[in-house]
Amino acid sequence: MRVAASTPPDRLSATDRRTLAGYSGWGGLSIAKAKSQFPTGFPAPEVRGLIHEYYTPSKVTAEVARVVRPLLPELAGPGGTVLALEPAAGIGRFIRSLSGPGFESIHWLTVEWSELSARMLQAIRPDLAVYNGPFERWVREHGDEYAGRLNLVVANPPYGARGASITEDPNRDYREKQAYAYFLRRSLDLLAPNGLGVFLIPAGFLTGRGARNQALREKVLKRHHLSAAYRLPSGLFPGAEVVVDLLFLRSRGGTFDEIDAADRFILEGRYFEEFPAHILGTEVGKDAGDDDQTRKPRWGYQVVGDFVRLPDLVERQVCSTCVVRTPTSTAKPARTGVARSVSDATKGLPPELAAAVALGLRVDAYLAAVAAEDSREPEHLWHELHDALTAWHSAHGNPWSSRRLHVLVKKGVTGAERFLSAFEKSGKLIAGLRAKPVYQPRYRGRPVASARSATTACSRRRTSPLGCRWRSGWRGRRAGAPTRRRPSLRPRRGRPRSPPRATSAQSVHAATSSGGPSSAPVALRCLHDG
Repeated sequence: MRVAASTPPDRLSATDRRTLAGYSGWGGLSIAKAKSQFPTGFPAPEVRGLIHEYYTPSKVTAEVARVVRPLLPELAGPGGTVLALEPAAGIGRFIRSLSGPGFESIHWLTVEWSELSARMLQAIRPDLAVYNGPFERWVREHGDEYAGRLNLVVANPPYGARGASITEDPNRDYREKQAYAYFLRRSLDLLAPNGLGVFLIPAGFLTGRGARNQALREKVLKRHHLSAAYRLPSGLFPGAEVVVDLLFLRSRGGTFDEIDAADRFILEGRYFEEFPAHILGTEVGKDAGDDDQTRKPRWGYQVVGDFVRLPDLVERQVCSTCVVRTPTSTAKPARTGVARSVSDATKGLPPELAAAVALGLRVDAYLAAVAAEDSREPEHLWHELHDALTAWHSAHGNPWSSRRLHVLVKKGVTGAERFLSAFEKSGKLIAGLRAKPVYQPRYRGRPVASARSATTACSRRRTSPLGCRWRSGWRGRRAGAPTRRRPSLRPRRGRPRSPPRATSAQSVHAATSSGGPSSAPVALRCLHDG
């Protein structure tokens, strides 16, 4: 980090670039302990890096390059160019291995969300145009331009749950909850017919027997052919005993209406039962089909062994008689709500202010989703947004002390205004952003239904679904009374009596009618037990 911060990219020596290439990310490390050593004015590591930044070991990327190199001539598009995408580039280990002699035909498109990693990659490879931002945003801005044109995709995507960026891709067909599932489907679907995708992803995708994993396999297999897969030893990533698979997939150039019969065993999670030699080590424990690699695998499942090399790639035969049809999306465009154009709002701003304005727009979208109270979307948005706001504060201090932010606010820049409103003047996050929201669905039934349900629960001496005992505003049974009188839904005659003062924080008012012209409302109140 010090080398990249102190030396412009065009003045870096070969030794400097080798030093930068040794950067390994912050997966499993402590940012707090090293904070005092970070160079001033350079992007600081982000909290989400503790989960996502386990960069692919160089010995794995080198073997992928060896296997892919003979395939480049058949992958090449017009002009002999192989248009390749790395959607989670990190510091470019896949790119570095697939560059140099024998790889001159590759033209790279690189995407990296972490500002720190993007700056490091740009310093190592100044010839690349590195897109700094979430992959979802890149898809929104450039997906249509490259759809059906990519010849090669290589990626070791993040493995945790998706965060705030989940809404940036306008196509709802890809609203996967796991980050790796989104990267896998979205980038594979950009491939040209017979294009190659190489992915390093959690083992649960291939062998998980749960409904979620089977549904994901079905989506992928209808549009792509699994050429080969290898289960790698668990100790590849320092500090993370995860089990991962290396997949090689070919684009069908369309979709099947039904799963190919020859792929049925893959859909059922039995790939390694048919290809046991593709497990590059000795299995220990029980495979529980985990695809959440942010926690310790259940049942102690590991693949023990040393990674030396990949077997020579022998691709499974593609179905030559299957009918492939052109896919048509039935997804509705995503709601934009109050979200604004990030690219327009941050154009021309220095990185520190651009990041603040972009975060402000995310805060805007988050608070709008919270206010809507109609989905669990805020729960998905909160974690990444909270981490990003905290990381900005750690790197740049109290935003209320930034004069340049106040200047943007005076100019009417919405993102800057929303960003400042996310913090108290002391520098702490506001209460609405400090804690993860809890989704509480609103009652959507008819008022009369609410009244009748409450009355029934009361008359049967049962507790309602809200954990309350319902009693009507009319005179009911007092504690210790020998008899009980069943309440009536008929309205009072004359002027209705005001209900007693509620002793609970929750009150439900429902209007019922006997069908006559003189019907009056019946008031119900919810009394918590105790």
